Amino acid sequence: MRLRLAALALTIATTRLGAQTVVASTFGPAPGYTPGNGYFIANGAAELISSVASPFTASAGGTLSSVRVATSQLLTSAVDDVLHVGLYSGSDMNSATLLEEFTGYPPVYPGGIQAFSSVAHPTIAAGQSYFVALSVVDPDFTIYQWLFSSSGSTGTVWFRGGSGTWSSDPASLLPAFDVSVNATSTPEPTTVALLGGGLLALGAAARRRRRGAQL
Repeated sequence: MRLRLAALALTIATTRLGAQTVVASTFGPAPGYTPGNGYFIANGAAELISSVASPFTASAGGTLSSVRVATSQLLTSAVDDVLHVGLYSGSDMNSATLLEEFTGYPPVYPGGIQAFSSVAHPTIAAGQSYFVALSVVDPDFTIYQWLFSSSGSTGTVWFRGGSGTWSSDPASLLPAFDVSVNATSTPEPTTVALLGGGLLALGAAARRRRRGAQL
């Protein structure tokens, strides 16, 4: 029984240490985004804006767990017209560094939430600047949307046409997204106590077993 309790304490403690944390979010009241209304991300003959990026400052540190974006598919003419979703580090998209990129097909109009799980798990540092950027790079006629947050909040958003220079607008409607990490924050005292207690109990159980075997 004691051994089971010790194992339970260790499980709880390690779960707390690796808890998933949302470090940035622009989602508003349910459903979190504005269906059918957002920034057009187009390519080919519809070359309006091919890339949109939204900056954020990470509220906590850890390794990247997932990125979610609210998107909509208005028109696509080829199976290779995937949406590219990138996580970048930096404060200027013209010099930002790509940390990880995901690809997928947005939900059909009026849209929904796309979730991407990290494979590379790059490190995210608390207080540092990052971007979530959406783009279409295939040459075919494609129109997707990055849907606005249902909060109606405004802030800086970056735009680029084709492969040109990025430019920013400080008073644009924010697109809906969030970023989560596997937290690496300093453990709380209760977590340390659970971890220490569990280790001590397991050690004591092992010693009792050795003594019993010797007898």
